[in-house]
Amino acid sequence: MDKSRRLWYMGLSILLIMVFIAGIFSCSKPAAPAPAPSPTAKPAPAPAPSPTVKPSPTPTGAAQVPPPGAEKINLKYAGSMPVEHVLTKGELKFKELVESRSKGVITVDVFPASQLYKDTDFPNVIPAGTIDISQGSPGKWAGIVPAVLYTNLPGIFDDYEHHFRFVDGLGYTILDRQMQKVDTKLLGYGFYGGAWGIMSNKPIKVMADIKDMKIRATDATVQTALIALGAKAVVLSSGEAYTAMQRGTIDAAMSAVSSFVERKWYEVAKNSTFFPNPTSWCGTSFPVFMSLKKWNSLQPWAQELIRQAAIDANEYTRPLAMKSDTDDTETIKSKTASYFLPQDEWAKWRAIAVKAAVDNYIETAGDAGKEILAAVEATRKK
Repeated sequence: MDKSRRLWYMGLSILLIMVFIAGIFSCSKPAAPAPAPSPTAKPAPAPAPSPTVKPSPTPTGAAQVPPPGAEKINLKYAGSMPVEHVLTKGELKFKELVESRSKGVITVDVFPASQLYKDTDFPNVIPAGTIDISQGSPGKWAGIVPAVLYTNLPGIFDDYEHHFRFVDGLGYTILDRQMQKVDTKLLGYGFYGGAWGIMSNKPIKVMADIKDMKIRATDATVQTALIALGAKAVVLSSGEAYTAMQRGTIDAAMSAVSSFVERKWYEVAKNSTFFPNPTSWCGTSFPVFMSLKKWNSLQPWAQELIRQAAIDANEYTRPLAMKSDTDDTETIKSKTASYFLPQDEWAKWRAIAVKAAVDNYIETAGDAGKEILAAVEATRKK
């Protein structure tokens, strides 16, 4: 092969090699970005959630898990009821739930039976932040938040379920708003029960029997109702009623049947009068209050955990309290001369007691009281 032909083949080979190399480099470059979607184009719908995914059980959906390295929190919880009372069991359930769910980051020290403070002290020590949480007679707060007196209004709830619908919904929202005005957070409730009645030193079978009787009332609402019925009612704490009846300072005491048993009033009063069904007078839930100062110092995860524990502890107390209503009524029947007002007699009491108590409540609580009563009606089963 002559020299010119060899040069021609060599040039052709070099050209082919260069084309091949250029092709390799072009393949290694990143792909050009896709053109932007048209302004009118709609994004593809998100995939449907798995049917096994359940909504968060927390009130707002925030996580209830303590973050790594979370600072330890200790809460002081003061109660006023006897150690074996349903409400105290609810306080201990709250402690159990909080400590378990926080994995020990939050601890709760419970002081039942007025070991730390009396319920008359709660309206002072809770807003001040002296203690963190309390549960006691709601009437003790009436001096600074009159709206709380709805708890013992006679005859406003149809049954247990009506009461629960109210306190779980509108009732909670309205009262929480009122309490925050006095530096207090409403965490939830504990169900005290229904089955109200009167323990007395003489039989009470008709309205005329209580005329001029000195009867212990739980709060101003009950006092107003009893006075309208003809009694000489005085407000006393449940812890004072036993001694007052024993000494003859009062003739009778009104409360729910759980107090009759837990505080052993049957030892100093041998007669008992009950209303026709457990919620004839009222179903009562004791509010669980927390210092707003303490509440605001907590991280969101801790707030949600504590609030949910209060809700769950309340649910825990409800069947216990309803069973207690039945069991304690039987206990009192076995230890005293018991009488149940027939419906026609109760209707006479109710007409007078409800009007007097509700009128006084509206006058005392003002617009907040009207809002509470409207919420009671809104939650009534139609």
